[in-house]
Amino acid sequence: MRKKRTKKIYVVAATMTSARPDKDYDYRTYSAKVFFEALDKVNLKPEDMDMINFAYNERAIPDTAVGPMMSEFLTGCKVPVIGISQACAGGGVASYNMYNLLQSGRFEMGAVVACSKSDIFYSMETASGNGNYNDIDFNLGLTHMMYSSLKEDAYKQRYTPDSLDPAIAWAKQDYWFGQRNDMSLNYKKEMPSEDDFNDTGYVGYRARSASGKSQATCLIFVTEDVADRFEEKYLFDIGMGMKPPYFGQHYYYPTDTHKDADITYQPGVHLASEEAYENAGITVDDVDVFQVHDLTPYDGFMIMESLGVCERGKMHELALKGETSVTGKYPTNTDGGAIAFGHSSVGGDFSSKIVENIAQIKGECGERQVKDCNIALAHAYGTHQSVDVVAIIRREDNE
Repeated sequence: MRKKRTKKIYVVAATMTSARPDKDYDYRTYSAKVFFEALDKVNLKPEDMDMINFAYNERAIPDTAVGPMMSEFLTGCKVPVIGISQACAGGGVASYNMYNLLQSGRFEMGAVVACSKSDIFYSMETASGNGNYNDIDFNLGLTHMMYSSLKEDAYKQRYTPDSLDPAIAWAKQDYWFGQRNDMSLNYKKEMPSEDDFNDTGYVGYRARSASGKSQATCLIFVTEDVADRFEEKYLFDIGMGMKPPYFGQHYYYPTDTHKDADITYQPGVHLASEEAYENAGITVDDVDVFQVHDLTPYDGFMIMESLGVCERGKMHELALKGETSVTGKYPTNTDGGAIAFGHSSVGGDFSSKIVENIAQIKGECGERQVKDCNIALAHAYGTHQSVDVVAIIRREDNE
């Protein structure tokens, strides 16, 4: 059984690159940029860290001995670095690991640095069991290119078979937020046309979905033992859930055993959120703003339902009613979501949501500011949707 929180863990600094990065950076320099920016925010030095977790995409960084290499690059080998390669949820897994390292009482301060570079491609991924294809799926006639579309199609067929309107409403809301976020791809840009949104081919899919982008982020964590040294600090609790990544329970391959299973339900999201809610001592009804991993609107629907926001098959109705807007009951992806930031994988799909949530709690978001925002949730999935991470962040006076 998982142990409940025994120590308070805080985020005291959070930095990220924009969705329009300088492509001249290699991933080491890209990571160092946000790391040193975060340290400068709170007047710390690299050697003040007891531990650093470096999250990266194993299919995009072929270097060996990543941990020691990044320790040398970031700290001159003064601080140990754990390399964590969990694809899109990597920043969340690294934060979950850091949370528990600090809970252990062995450490007081740590950093989570996360980086993805979409301009790095390692061709061996297609021949690797860790890549996007493997023999099991191939022999079943499946590839991981389908790992989202199968679920999207199931949701559409079951709940919205005759209309794209719910997906368009979700996407438009992402665009609205992104147009007002100077870090996003869509800052001050026009929305796609109605024809583009309603297109049933690749043009429409692209208008309603994320693209791939680079990003780097850094979060500085401390325990309650040293938190008084910092002027600003935000309570942090986290949970993680896992599910099988391949056939059977993941795809519910059409056998008698699985034919009636509902793949629109995300058990990893549910498990992760239950742990996070318990650690934080809250329920989903206490959350003021949600940042979820929405590579497509249907991802968003399924994730919000599995977080416990509403019954399964009902989130698309709430989106149509405007309940994910800044004035809605469930303001969601106020940074602009994956449409505004692209699918930045390890580099931002989790950690950048923490940055946005802190900005919301501080009241710094202008037109996209949620009124009286005190408790915020961040979610990301990854490793072919086999890992989900959910985090709750808030001011201490909202405990």
